[in-house]
Amino acid sequence: MERIRSASAVDSEATSLRGMISQGWPSARERCPTELGAFWRFRSELTTENEIILRNTAVFIPKSLRREMLELAHSGHYRFEASWERARECILWPSLKAELREWCDSCSSCLSYQPRQPKEKLSLTPDATYPFQIIYQDLFTHSGKQYLVTVDVYSDYFEIDDLGADTTAERLVRATQKHFSRYGAPMELHSDNGPQFTSATFQDFLASWGTVHVTSSPYFPQSNGKAEAAVKVAKGLLKKCKINGEEYEYALLELRNTIQSDGLSRAQKFFSRPLRSKLPSRMDSNFIFDENLVENNESKRKKVK
Repeated sequence: MERIRSASAVDSEATSLRGMISQGWPSARERCPTELGAFWRFRSELTTENEIILRNTAVFIPKSLRREMLELAHSGHYRFEASWERARECILWPSLKAELREWCDSCSSCLSYQPRQPKEKLSLTPDATYPFQIIYQDLFTHSGKQYLVTVDVYSDYFEIDDLGADTTAERLVRATQKHFSRYGAPMELHSDNGPQFTSATFQDFLASWGTVHVTSSPYFPQSNGKAEAAVKVAKGLLKKCKINGEEYEYALLELRNTIQSDGLSRAQKFFSRPLRSKLPSRMDSNFIFDENLVENNESKRKKVK
């Protein structure tokens, strides 16, 4: 926020806009300066706070920082529509939507891993009424390492654990146990019939935490579709980040903050709040926690269904 404040102080567009907000907008658009015409339709929503221009929660970004913000907004490597929903909550400038679309469309990582043919969505997942009540797990290999994905049914929030080159039942237990200690013991854990999941070590561990283990049928593996979908996203994220030398952990953070089809992000559904990231946010100063968000989340989820 300090960098934005400093850059705004020497940015001509920001200076003109601050002045207009301070002195008041003209009564007709025809009398509005040409360079500020793009702000006319939402002029009443613009405010200033410590020399920073805001539109609700979105921060006006001066020209010198826009390329950096485009990179951050697309760091989760989501399609344009999802990246736009994420960006519009945090940042603002007149041509943001067009520039972000061009950025997403020309992303070398995304172009390298475009899906050839989208698969139909599976609807075999049991309903959950709160976060981490029902979870799915799956293992996958990437660049010689084994990874564990743990996905929450309620929110689609998921974790990625690097288990090293050799995945044993003991390593699976250690990774899973950490998630249980953070989020609580789930009622059900769903997985395939892999040897690590069906081992006595893992079975005893789940029993000790009071979690029921549900395995997919070897003749109907689609029943583990929730985990497979998360694996697909996780693999894509690791591959795309490797191309650009990015840290996948930060990309995962932005992915968790990205708005989904129900109008909420994974983080909002899981924690009832967005997660602070490198994108500017009012969370940096005076964020107010909304205790009613959990109830609102559930109402939205029911409407979507």
